[in-house]
Amino acid sequence: MPDPIFVDAAVAVFEPAARTASPPDFFRNQPAVGLHLIINVTAAPGGGQTLTPTLLGVERFGEAYPLLIGAPITATGVYVLKIGPGLPAIPNVSTPDRLPSVWGLRMAHSGAGAWTYSVSANLHNG
Repeated sequence: MPDPIFVDAAVAVFEPAARTASPPDFFRNQPAVGLHLIINVTAAPGGGQTLTPTLLGVERFGEAYPLLIGAPITATGVYVLKIGPGLPAIPNVSTPDRLPSVWGLRMAHSGAGAWTYSVSANLHNG
């Protein structure tokens, strides 16, 4: 039986809203061992447009680097990216890495169509 995940903090990354362009990158200085990043897409523009999430780490001098790049999203639904020790390495879904103390998120829009989504993160230390 897997160990339970203890949620130490729930963070609102992007509030629910319609967006026609990539929002500014989100950064958070909140140490944790891992996280579940929950993307809730309630409206998608269609026409082959995509929304691509990238979970970022930030090195000592402020440069962001990718920790986990999610698969391009094309439709409504709930999508989850996971990072934390003991998780399986599944491309575009999860990585067994530890979350750095400064982490972030980039949501890349491929076109000008309106996407409606929210993003939250459950941080854990267990």
